[in-house]
Amino acid sequence: MIGETRIIMDQTLQTGGSCLLFQAIASNDCTAVRELLQREVIDPYVRGSLGETILHYAVLHGCKETVKVILDCVQSIIDEPMVSDMYKGETALHIAILKQDLDIVRLLLENGADVSNSRATCTCIVPGNVCLCYFGEYPLSFAACTGNEEITKLLIVKYGAPVTAQDSLGNTVLHTLVLQQNKAMACHMYDLILDLVPLKDSQCAEHLENNDGFTPLKLAANEGNIEMFSYLVKRQKKVYWTIGTISYSIYDLTNIDTWMTQKSVLDIITSSQKPQVRKLVDVTPVKELLSQKWKSFGYKSFLVWMLSYVAYMVIFTTVTLFRPLKPLPPGEGDNITVMKQKDIFESYESTEDFARLAGEIITIFGAIFILVSEIPLIIKLGPKKYIGNASTGGPFSLLMVGYSLLIFLAAILRALGHEGEAIPLSLALIIGWCNSIYFARGFKMLGQFSIMIQKVRSLQM
Repeated sequence: MIGETRIIMDQTLQTGGSCLLFQAIASNDCTAVRELLQREVIDPYVRGSLGETILHYAVLHGCKETVKVILDCVQSIIDEPMVSDMYKGETALHIAILKQDLDIVRLLLENGADVSNSRATCTCIVPGNVCLCYFGEYPLSFAACTGNEEITKLLIVKYGAPVTAQDSLGNTVLHTLVLQQNKAMACHMYDLILDLVPLKDSQCAEHLENNDGFTPLKLAANEGNIEMFSYLVKRQKKVYWTIGTISYSIYDLTNIDTWMTQKSVLDIITSSQKPQVRKLVDVTPVKELLSQKWKSFGYKSFLVWMLSYVAYMVIFTTVTLFRPLKPLPPGEGDNITVMKQKDIFESYESTEDFARLAGEIITIFGAIFILVSEIPLIIKLGPKKYIGNASTGGPFSLLMVGYSLLIFLAAILRALGHEGEAIPLSLALIIGWCNSIYFARGFKMLGQFSIMIQKVRSLQM
C-alpha cells in the first residue's frame, strides 16, 4: 500500500515537475531549471504539445543561459528532433538558425550539434498542401535561405557543413536558393557559399541533379526564374578580353544546349507550359544559341521538311480526287448520287489504278511516319502534358496524330469496300492542309499570323 502511494506521488511530481520545468525555462530561471533536472523523478526528455523538447523550448524563447544549463545537465538532448508532423525533424539548431540567434547557434555547435545529418522533414517545410516555406532540410540550407552570412560562414568554414547534401527532393542548398522569393538575397548567398568551399566541391554542387533531373541552372529555367537563370549563366561566363565597351566572352552551354542531354534548358523551354519559362528565349546566351542553330542547320531542315510535307499533301489530294468510283447502274439510287465506290477487286485493274496505288502507299507510309515520330514525345511528356501543350505550342501535333488515325481508318474501309471511306478522307484532307499553317512560323512575314491563328484556336478550345 505504501509502495503504491509512493508511485502515485512520484507520477504526480513528475507531471507537475514537467510543467514547472517548462515554466522555469520560459522565465529563464536557470537555478530552478538546474534543480528540476537534478531530480530523478523529472524526465529531461519530456516533450511539449508540439513534440518539442525542453532544449527546443529554451532556444525558441532565446534563453541562452538556460540552454547552457540544459546542455550541462542533459548533453545527449542536443540533436533530439521534434516529433509532431508539422515540425518533424527540426532540432534546436534549426530553430536557432531560423531565429538568427548567432550566440545560441555558436553554443549549440560548440556542444556538438550535428550539421551533416540533422534533417527537418516536417510538413510546414517540405513542399505540399500545408507548406509554409521551403528552406530545404539541413541547417546549412536554413541559414542560406534566411540570408544570414555569419551563420552560413560558421557552418561551412568551421564545422564543415556539406554543400552537396541532398534532401528528400534531391535538392542541395543551391537548389533551395533557386526556389526562394528574394532573388537578390538568393544570388548573394549562392555566391557566398561557393566562395567558401574549394573549387572541386563548388563544381560538384553546381552539377548535382535533384530527383527531377534538374541542376540549379535547369531548375531556375524550369521555374521561369529569369533573374536567377541570368545570374547562374553569368557565373559560368568567361571574359577573354575587353576593349572599351566591347568584350569577348564564352558561355558554358553544357546544360543549355540539347546536345547529348535529355533535359537541357532548351528542352525545358520548349516543353514547359509555364508562360514565364518562354521568356527565357530572350536571355543571353539562349537567344544567340537559338539564332545560331537556326542559321546553321535549322532553316535548311525546316525548308526540306516543308517542301516534303507540301509534296506529300499534293500526292494525297491527287489520289483522293481520283479514288476508284463507278457510275450507278440505271434506275439505282436517287437523283443526287451519280457515282459509287468500286469494290476492292475492281479498284486496281488499269495502269492508272496502279499509279494511284503508288500514291496511296506513299500516303499510308507518310501517316505511319508522322504517328511514329510523335510517339516518343507522347511517352516522354505523358498523354496529359502532351495534350496540354496544344494550348501553348499550338494544336499541330494533335492534328497530325488525328490525321494519321483518319488515314488508317480510310485504308481499312477501302479494304472492306465500305462506302463510308469518303468521310475520314474528307476530314484528313481538311486537317492535313490546315496543318500547313504550321510552316508559316518559319517566315518572318507570315509567322505572326500563324501565332495569331494559334491563339484564337487555343481560346476557342
